[in-house]
Amino acid sequence: MLPSNSSSFLLIPGMEERTETTTIWDRDLHAPYCSGRHCSDAMEATPIGYQIVVLRVVELVMNVVTIVLNVLLVAAISFSPRQFETAFFKLIRILSTVLSAHAVASVALKIVPFLAKVSFAHQNDISLYIDLSTRYLGLLMILILASNRYCVMAAPDINSVLFSRAGYWSLVCLASLSSAGLTVAVVELGDMRRHYVAGYGFVDSIAYPTLYRVSGHCFLCVPLISLLLHAALYLRMRKSQKPRLKSPEVASAEKRMCVQVILIATAELVFITLYEVLSALSAEGLDIFFIVSLYNSLSVIPELLMPAFVLFGTRGIARSVTRLFSLTGSVRVFINVEICHNLRRANLEQVTVRRYDID
Repeated sequence: MLPSNSSSFLLIPGMEERTETTTIWDRDLHAPYCSGRHCSDAMEATPIGYQIVVLRVVELVMNVVTIVLNVLLVAAISFSPRQFETAFFKLIRILSTVLSAHAVASVALKIVPFLAKVSFAHQNDISLYIDLSTRYLGLLMILILASNRYCVMAAPDINSVLFSRAGYWSLVCLASLSSAGLTVAVVELGDMRRHYVAGYGFVDSIAYPTLYRVSGHCFLCVPLISLLLHAALYLRMRKSQKPRLKSPEVASAEKRMCVQVILIATAELVFITLYEVLSALSAEGLDIFFIVSLYNSLSVIPELLMPAFVLFGTRGIARSVTRLFSLTGSVRVFINVEICHNLRRANLEQVTVRRYDID
């Protein structure tokens, strides 16, 4: 079995499911588990320890950051559609919409039921399918975005074919169908199930993990390919013009690209290293559920780097966000002024009526 926060690809080998207890590497954890609408009793009996508090706080913070970051990005792009007509911004808007919708679903299906001590039918199955499919789709979308960035500068002919209006929608549909098909295959063929284990939270069990392992290791190559594409794009930008002839805008773009490549490489290296370490980790003397759950909650960080770079590193996006907030403030001021005028008018009418009554 494996803890299920953000549906990371980390598997814990040697774990099997029993009817009354959960066994981890021959260690019996006498904690009842449940599935479906009967989980509320187990939730009521859950001891609130520091580990559960830490996991819920980390998961809630990551979901809130995901929602705020991606909603701001979608709003900024939608606020100035003519300024962001390229395929890259349309793709990043789709990715941000998917990530924010997944964060909302995660809060609604896991965090809120845990805090409210309630559950409903098929809650675990729905959250499992959403987590897995969103994880696969997010990684494929990041690969498509990296390919678009590279093709715009290095292969314009390929870019005009793959990332035309029909082209990028075809890529998005293909990525969606692939992630949905792989999710169904992993869950159904691997007999993957999600339970609520008292004292630990939501936990996934899988009877035949071969396909899950293979897909996980294959998808580890996706961020590495994206990183290589960004690095190749940065090197191409460095060699495209001589240093003396470079404009300040080009130099600034190269600097931003360098920072992005370094941060993406660092994040991916850290999480891939942790993945390999935790996969071979012995459970002796360690709370493996807490460690893996914390890893799974934080593993969304590399997926947030691309939207964060676009939101804070693109001048047009920053100006659009500023105009959006200024417009919101102007609307708020206008509404307050209208309310004041209406109240003043109502007071004058009331005073006039009283004068007529006195007369």
